[in-house]
Amino acid sequence: MNIEQIYKEIVAIIPVYTESGNATRILFTDREKGIGSLILCQHLESIKQKWARMYAVDLKAQARILQSRYHRSAPLPFYAPDGKIFVPFKLRLAKVAGDTIYGYICLEVIAQIKMISRSDCLLMLTDGAEFPIYSNAETAKLSYYLGNEIARDYFHGERDDKQEILSALHTLRRFLLE
Repeated sequence: MNIEQIYKEIVAIIPVYTESGNATRILFTDREKGIGSLILCQHLESIKQKWARMYAVDLKAQARILQSRYHRSAPLPFYAPDGKIFVPFKLRLAKVAGDTIYGYICLEVIAQIKMISRSDCLLMLTDGAEFPIYSNAETAKLSYYLGNEIARDYFHGERDDKQEILSALHTLRRFLLE
């Protein structure tokens, strides 16, 4: 199986270490299994570029637009024309300088960011899978909320002021309760 066969079903791109070195774990929706998993002995950035080519997306131009619009720096979410938004989370610790530490999880499979302590948290997926996040909870939640803003701004059309206020209150309430 390769990226070209499953690019529309991909829901996570995660850097991992294997016996042969750096690799990338791909999570994808599978009609029979729910979420399937595949490990490719390729660097995460090359997987992202292959994915982007399949959608004819210029990730560098997209990042410049997001940086300008939201006043945020890398790592930034990226998205497909079909509305899938991949949010960056620090999903591993580097063993050597230059190792990729950020993975990208599609908003549609994120169930919750669960705080364990002030500095430790877990990323919980809709299928029950859990991944430790190696940044503080506030950073992880800000990344998640930016992904939601992008979804709202680019894929859900215009909203009225009342709906905007209700959405902000809902987000604030969830943040305070977690």
